[in-house]
Amino acid sequence: MTDLSRRLQRLLDDRGLSISEAARMAGLEKQRAWLVVTGRNDNPTWKTITKLVEGVGGSMGEMFGEDG
Repeated sequence: MTDLSRRLQRLLDDRGLSISEAARMAGLEKQRAWLVVTGRNDNPTWKTITKLVEGVGGSMGEMFGEDG
């Protein structure tokens, strides 16, 4: 698991969401979201990361410790 995937998983856990729910909310294919959140895709696009984070109501600042 990568640092990014751990952060994404924590974001989903904090919101009580599964990867499938997050993918639906973000408008992504379930498989693509699963690969990113589980760290199987070690080079996801910034667009995919942003869609996932913002799709579940998060912010990039929250993901990378800039909010708070």
